[in-house]
Parts: sequence; C-alpha cells; structure tokens
Amino acid sequence: MQPGHGGAELEQVGDLPVEVGEPAAEQAAWWLRRGLVLRLGALLLC
Repeated sequence: MQPGHGGAELEQVGDLPVEVGEPAAEQAAWWLRRGLVLRLGALLLC
C-alpha cells in the first residue's frame, strides 16, 4: 500500500503496456487478417 514505491514501478513498467495495450488489439486484428490472407492465398495457389 505504498503509492510512491509501487506506483513508480507501475509507471515505469506500465508506460509500455498502457501505450502498447490499445494497439495490441489492432495488431491482433492485423495478424488475423494476415492469417486469413495467407490461408486464402494458399487455397488459391493450390
């Protein structure tokens, strides 16, 4: 229960997860799209 101690660590380590947290959904969607495209491409090539 020490906001100064724990909060500082969460801020330093949390900056990346917080900033990357929102784009993470976009990255997931992008990977899903890429996966679908690769699957469709494989089907077309076969």
